[in-house]
Amino acid sequence: MAKGLAGYQIDALALAIQANKLGKGFIIGDDTGVGKGRTAAAMIVWAKKQGKIPIFITLSDSLYTAMYADLIAIGHGDLKIAMTNTDSKIIKDVGEGKTELAFENKKGDNEKLIKYITQNKKLPSGKDVLFTAYSQLNGGVGSPARQAAIAALVASGDAVLIMDEANNAAGIPSDKESMGQNAFFMSLLTGKNLLGKDTEAPEDWKPPPTVYLSATFAKRPDNMPL
Repeated sequence: MAKGLAGYQIDALALAIQANKLGKGFIIGDDTGVGKGRTAAAMIVWAKKQGKIPIFITLSDSLYTAMYADLIAIGHGDLKIAMTNTDSKIIKDVGEGKTELAFENKKGDNEKLIKYITQNKKLPSGKDVLFTAYSQLNGGVGSPARQAAIAALVASGDAVLIMDEANNAAGIPSDKESMGQNAFFMSLLTGKNLLGKDTEAPEDWKPPPTVYLSATFAKRPDNMPL
């Protein structure tokens, strides 16, 4: 893995791991184009090696392919990806201008995945990491089920959150019956309302290890509590 990372990325990875071991979050705020993606990929690998469930959250499913490319670049293209989006695809570059389909959600796959995770508090056998997007958790149609699935993973104590483009984590729900992004992510980080509306944090609650990646993480005041 070290062959695919620059020195500063290895430093960031080490600091993020140390912060997570201490029960703290960590912000990687490098400028656009510097290579935060590979550091995020390395965090996914680290979480998997610790027996944890890495949850990668980004702006939209159009960025899933880029993260998979980063995993390949650090020597871990063997990881199996589960996705919450309907009809999502991850494409692999095989060289000479050619590509191939690496992962695909066919009709109904995401619903089966969400149901399995909610009931079992783990990923299905053969899956190593969960990919989702802020648009999947923004309080709109279908959000409650996806939020409940991710909350189940966090409540199990095994989840590690890797929040790409974290400046987009804040948001107001379009469905009044749903939690918006702010409230949802605060529930993941504090335990309050994690298991339902007006519920307290589970006994012996510990926040999940979390890494935030964004050059503009402090852009909006509603992001700061996260």
